[in-house]
Amino acid sequence: MSYSFSKLTLTKLNMIKTEKSMIEKICLITGANTGIGRAIFLGFAKMGATVVIVCRNKTRGEAAMTELKEKSGNSSIDLFGSLFLK
Repeated sequence: MSYSFSKLTLTKLNMIKTEKSMIEKICLITGANTGIGRAIFLGFAKMGATVVIVCRNKTRGEAAMTELKEKSGNSSIDLFGSLFLK
C-alpha cells in the first residue's frame, strides 16, 4: 500500500522516495550523528545536497561525517565546529 502526494510517495514501510534533486542546495542539519538527524542527513546527501552537520561532540560528528560520506557517495559534506562543547 502506498499513498502519493505530487512526486512524493510514502510507502507502507514509511520510506520516502522522491524524484527531486537537491543538487545546488545547502542543508544545515543539527544532531546529524544519531537518530532522525542522521536519517535526514543521509537522505539529503543521497539526493546530492551539500550538507553541513552540527554536532555537540566533535569526535562523534567527524565519525558520522566519514561514515555517511561513504554510504551516500556524496563528498560535499562539512562539519560545523563552533558549537563543540569542552
